[in-house]
Amino acid sequence: MKEMISERDHKELLMLYEVTIEDIERAKVWMWRVASVALAGEGGVLGIYKLIPGGSIPGKVIFFFLIDAFVIIAWHNIQNALSSLTEFRGQVQNVRQHLGEKFNFCFKAPSPRKEWLLQFVVAAGGLAAAFVLIFLLE
Repeated sequence: MKEMISERDHKELLMLYEVTIEDIERAKVWMWRVASVALAGEGGVLGIYKLIPGGSIPGKVIFFFLIDAFVIIAWHNIQNALSSLTEFRGQVQNVRQHLGEKFNFCFKAPSPRKEWLLQFVVAAGGLAAAFVLIFLLE
């Protein structure tokens, strides 16, 4: 049987729950934003390279490393957001255990996690951009 908590503790737990849910939303938004910017950056690198007259091998190498930089930075930032999400979800689970039956009855059980593999999406975009840069652009 769960021990009863005071009204103040209950309010504090509710506040923590709300803040943690907001943190989860911010982490998800950040993750998608990083992935979108990385993919746009990779495409932008191709566009800039195409605008420069007389594409050369050294130019392709420089732009290839720019694409790699987008992938590495985005991968790292997405990984940070994913670890934050894991921590925040753990906090939510702990808070739900203390809020009691009435609280949990009001909210449906957490849905199974659908994790987007955004790191791989960014990496695939980088590979596609690199392929286009190396083999298709003159």
